[in-house]
Amino acid sequence: MAEQYRNLIDGEMVSTAATLDVINPANEQVVGHVPACGAEELDRAVAAARRAFKTWSKTPVDERRKVIQAMAGVIQANFDELYRLLTTEQGKPHAQAQYEIGGASAMMNAQSTLTLDDVINEDSDERLSRTRRVPVGVVGG
Repeated sequence: MAEQYRNLIDGEMVSTAATLDVINPANEQVVGHVPACGAEELDRAVAAARRAFKTWSKTPVDERRKVIQAMAGVIQANFDELYRLLTTEQGKPHAQAQYEIGGASAMMNAQSTLTLDDVINEDSDERLSRTRRVPVGVVGG
């Protein structure tokens, strides 16, 4: 039987009246149904992300690193379930799905170690030019 999935928006699991089928391209069977979200759900998600950004952007970098590393740990802890789900959803071989899930966890851990130090581009008697990387807002993809 096909799974019925929901979206997490603002801490709440959200369904919609209309759904989209998730089809395994390897055998063309319906393996799940996902909400057919529209503008209302998108607006709710963006509003929630903007509220969360106010706190997240003020969270010290070391704490943000720990959160990202914890998320990577959750991916690793659920490795088998996630790669099987990816194989079913995308019809890709197990080895490729395992590589992708392992890579996601590894990338999160690697990104968490990057520093956001200021870069001094020029420091002379006439001018000081620096690049500073700071959180600027919500991004959707």
